[in-house]
Amino acid sequence: MSMPDNPARRSSRKPVALALLILVDSEGGESDEATAQAHDLSALGMGISSGASLKTGQLVDIRANEGLGALLRARVVWVGQPESDKQCPAGLEFLSPLKATT
Repeated sequence: MSMPDNPARRSSRKPVALALLILVDSEGGESDEATAQAHDLSALGMGISSGASLKTGQLVDIRANEGLGALLRARVVWVGQPESDKQCPAGLEFLSPLKATT
């Protein structure tokens, strides 16, 4: 579910369809692995849907399934209600903003 671009945002969002692997930090110090789908992306964060049990403030590592590049660290800033397919929308803020490419 892509959220409309809001002029008050610090960075504009672009719609994407990207399969992700996320590693969710649990309270016991372990990491749980889950899949997710990115719906929008900006230099500062992304909107996703995932079956993972996410909580606001939780730290996650993200890796795109395509390319299997380096992990990107992010913080969960909001979690919505689960949708009909039990996928829960969430907003992630990158701990280090993405660099623009030309």
